[in-house]
Amino acid sequence: MRADALEAALTPATRAVVVTHLYGRLADMEGLLAVAERHRLTVIEDCAQAHGAERDGKRAGSFGRLACFSFYPTKNLGAIGDGGAVTSSDDILAARVRQLRQYGWGSKYSVTLAHGRNSRLDELQAAFLRIKLPLLDGWNARRRAIAARYAAGISHPDITLPALDGAAWIAHLYVVQCERRDALREHLEAHAIGADVHYPIPDHRQPLAHAPAPLAGGDGRDLRIGRVHGDELDRAALLEGGHGQLHDGDVRQPDLLPRLLHRHPGGAGRDLTHARR
Repeated sequence: MRADALEAALTPATRAVVVTHLYGRLADMEGLLAVAERHRLTVIEDCAQAHGAERDGKRAGSFGRLACFSFYPTKNLGAIGDGGAVTSSDDILAARVRQLRQYGWGSKYSVTLAHGRNSRLDELQAAFLRIKLPLLDGWNARRRAIAARYAAGISHPDITLPALDGAAWIAHLYVVQCERRDALREHLEAHAIGADVHYPIPDHRQPLAHAPAPLAGGDGRDLRIGRVHGDELDRAALLEGGHGQLHDGDVRQPDLLPRLLHRHPGGAGRDLTHARR
């Protein structure tokens, strides 16, 4: 999300903004917060892919009034099953979230808040997360090192690589963009290199966004920022290999960069990439 796109998408009905740190890259929080402050909007951070991302010593999850984290096993900080957390510097909001996570109880067996549910993080997941948390920064650094190897070895005019952005990017996913995305994916898969389209249907194209009055606006207008930038996902392909526990040998096998030297099926005879050997 860009600050100028947010400014253009606001309406008099806007009350809050959810900022997603997509693929592990910290959003322009300074610019977004400036817009939100001018319009008196609450900022909520979606940090599900950005555990540990930071800029100028300030980490993802410390900018907004609320921040949401996922501990799904594939995340940079993952449990051994489903889990998540909400953080806040607002005592009143934090108390409300705690109440919502346990049936909406005001006291035991007394439901005083609507829409409560059973969303407690169980002790086993918490125990594993407590062990893994001190390792997170090292794992993130390893992911960035793997991403740097890809960036040094992949070069093709039709492929846009993710920018290396220091500690502000934790390389949750290594996503490239290509106008011939499907042909590229088929080419990679033909050479045993895992690749996928991470978001085949952007939010603003989901059926719910166009159902009768599903959300404020009823026709997806409340998802207009997704519409501004979501179409770019039509060109996005996911390259496998950014996992923080990969060893150097794993990165080389199945020999990612040399295999990419094969001809792209739609590339008019051009090499997909040239790699340093």
